[in-house]
Amino acid sequence: MQKTKILMLAQNFIRFKDDIMSPFLFNWVSEINKNSDFEVIILAPHEKGLKEYEVIGGVKIYRFRYASDRYERIAYKNNMHELVIKSTLNKLIFLKLIRSFYKKIVEIAKKEKIGLI
Repeated sequence: MQKTKILMLAQNFIRFKDDIMSPFLFNWVSEINKNSDFEVIILAPHEKGLKEYEVIGGVKIYRFRYASDRYERIAYKNNMHELVIKSTLNKLIFLKLIRSFYKKIVEIAKKEKIGLI
């Protein structure tokens, strides 16, 4: 039987095996994927040095680009809201992040055959 796919959107997700960033979320998704009729696929922002797609511990992780490496700087810091409030440039970067997030949702939904609600 084929698993039902769910696309989970995250403002950050583990960047490598044993990363301290959101390990609870990774563990939860990993267990769902192993022990249920669901396959959770993650979509999170890209950060310099990360792959745009990889599988870690059985979890598919897509990361979307929202700027060049120099300007992909508002995710994975645990203070996105503060960074956005501080500067006009970061506000523009945030708008690009939201736009890129949406475009990638549609792209992955088509690729992975996930229905949009």
